[in-house]
Amino acid sequence: MARILADILCGLNIIDGGQTIETDRSDRVAPYAGQIGPQTNECIDEAIDGILFIDKAHSMIAESGDDAYGLDAIQTLLKRMGDDRDRFVVILAGYPELMERMLKLNPGLSSRFQRTFHFPDYAAKKMLKIFYLMCTKNHHRIPERTQRKPFGDFKKSIQEKDEHFGNGRLVRNVFQDSIRRMASRIVDVAPLTSDILTTIEPEDIHVKTSS
Repeated sequence: MARILADILCGLNIIDGGQTIETDRSDRVAPYAGQIGPQTNECIDEAIDGILFIDKAHSMIAESGDDAYGLDAIQTLLKRMGDDRDRFVVILAGYPELMERMLKLNPGLSSRFQRTFHFPDYAAKKMLKIFYLMCTKNHHRIPERTQRKPFGDFKKSIQEKDEHFGNGRLVRNVFQDSIRRMASRIVDVAPLTSDILTTIEPEDIHVKTSS
């Protein structure tokens, strides 16, 4: 969505560049005091005339409020948002409840980020469709007998979700795990045919739930 917004804003001449610089705490919070500000500024410089997208932004500062490294990065970001307010757009992304708590911890953040977009979780049918599209893109078949397996498991995962639930990521992980399980299942099969090599069977599907 951040990349799409960058294209839109560039097309409307609100920003001069169409680049989206994507980052998170692991990329930009340095391990030593004194390095944090320069690293954060470097990231912002890359985003000038474009969009700075910070994923899992709630991990930037601890809920206790005593995270000196994260707070330093936030203060640097806030200063640059004031100094270069017409030069770049900042988008923060994260889990709703954690983001809300983070904004409450820092008045500077809450006063600058006043517009929130909530993206609801995908329903099980949409998750199955994403899984099917991943299979098709990677030239794997998912027959009807196989489709019923992940659909039920996706429904269960939604029912048991917690605040860290990421259903798009879950689908990707399930797909990658299914390919590994399929490879293990057919390792001793001979002769191998195109159908055997590309068909995902129900036993290849394993969706981890909280239970």
